[in-house]
Amino acid sequence: VANQLAVDFYVLNMLTLFEQRVVRPFVDSYLGGETPNPCIECNRHLKLAALFRKAEELAIDRVATGHYARIIYDDECRRYRLLRAVDRQKDQSYVLYMLDQLAMAKLLLPLGGLTKEQTRAAAAGRRFAVADKPDSQDICFVPDGDYAGFIRRYSQSEPVAGDIVDEAGRIIGRHRGLIHYTVGQRRGLGIVGKTRAYVAGKDPSANRLVVSNDPRCRRFWVRGLSYTDESFRGQTGYIGIETRYRGPVVTGRIKQEDGSWAEVETEQPVVAAPGQAAVFYIGDEVMGGGVISGDRHKK
Repeated sequence: VANQLAVDFYVLNMLTLFEQRVVRPFVDSYLGGETPNPCIECNRHLKLAALFRKAEELAIDRVATGHYARIIYDDECRRYRLLRAVDRQKDQSYVLYMLDQLAMAKLLLPLGGLTKEQTRAAAAGRRFAVADKPDSQDICFVPDGDYAGFIRRYSQSEPVAGDIVDEAGRIIGRHRGLIHYTVGQRRGLGIVGKTRAYVAGKDPSANRLVVSNDPRCRRFWVRGLSYTDESFRGQTGYIGIETRYRGPVVTGRIKQEDGSWAEVETEQPVVAAPGQAAVFYIGDEVMGGGVISGDRHKK
C-alpha cells in the first residue's frame, strides 16, 4: 500500500515493549484472577504513545490510525471530543477511552465516519491488496483462542485445580484452574444443579471459583480512572456505562471518586468482570473510564 501511495514506509521493532506492556501484564492479570483486555493496553502503550514518540522524532505533526471512532474539535466547548463511530457494529471508541486532550490533538481517525463496507469499497477502488483482508477476531498473540494454553506456556506453570463454591461458601464442585474461567461464564463449569450457575467471582488466594445463579451486580469499583477532558471529573449525573467491548450500555452514575479510583452504580444489573474496562459515555461521547477491579468489588 505504501508503494502504491509513494509514501515512506518504516518498520518499528516493538517486540520488547509489546512483551513488557501487553503480554506480561495480560498473563499476570489472568493469574491474578482477572480477565484483562490486552487490546486496550496495546492501544495505550504502542499504537498511541510509541507512535507519538516516533512521529515527534520524525517531525511529523499527526498520527492516523484505522480505529473506528471519531474525534472532533468543538469550537463552543473549546476541546476535542471522542465520539462513537458512525458504524456502531465496528465502533472502537471503547478501547480508546484513555485518550486525553493532548493525544486527541495529534490523532486522526479517518475511518470513523465510514462503514466497514465503505472502507473496503474505497480500498478496492484504489486496487489495494488489503481490500478483502479478513477482520481480526481474536487476540493477536493468541490466534487459536486458547488463552489458558498460552498462559501455561508463557508462565511455565500448570493451573491448579480447586474448589467451586456457592455464594455461601459451600463446596459444590471442582474447577480445572482459575485461568479457564471468567465472570459471567455459564458453560463448561462441570456442575449440575436445579438452576443455572454462572461464575460470579474468583478467589485466587484460596484458589476458589465462586458461582451463583446471577453473576450481575449494580455496584463495582474501577481503578486507573481517566477522562478525555478534566471537565468530566466530579460528574454526578446519570451516564451510559459499557462494561465490556461492544457490550450493552446501561444507565448509571459515578457514585464517588477517590483519586484514580471510582465507585460506579448502575440502574440495571450488569456483569462487571475484573480486568475488563468500564467506559463512560454521555450520548455518543466518551467521557473516560477505568479497569474494573476485583478489590473493593461490591455487589
